Amino acid sequence: MHKKAIIYCRKSTDRDDKQQNSLESQMNACMRTIEKNQLILVDSFIESASAKKSGKRPIFETLLSLCKKGKVDYIVVDEASRLSRNNTDSAKIL
Repeated sequence: MHKKAIIYCRKSTDRDDKQQNSLESQMNACMRTIEKNQLILVDSFIESASAKKSGKRPIFETLLSLCKKGKVDYIVVDEASRLSRNNTDSAKIL
C-alpha cells in the first residue's frame, strides 16, 4: 500500500545570502526521497519563517492538521531542523 506524503521546505530568513540550504535544493532532496521510497506526493509547502518560537508558522500548523486528519502519512523534509527548532513544535510533531 502506498503511503501519502507532503513536502515541507522552510527558509528561515528573508536574506538569500544567509540561507544555508536553498528552497530549490530542499525541494530537490525531498523529491528524491519521495521517489526513492515510492511515496504518493499529495502536496508541497514552502514557508519563510523562523522556527525558533512556536505558533509563528501557519503553514506548519496546516501540515500538522493534515496529519491529524489522516490525509497524509509522512511529512518529507530535507533535514529535521526545517520542521522545528523549539520544544513545543517538536512535541507536536511527536
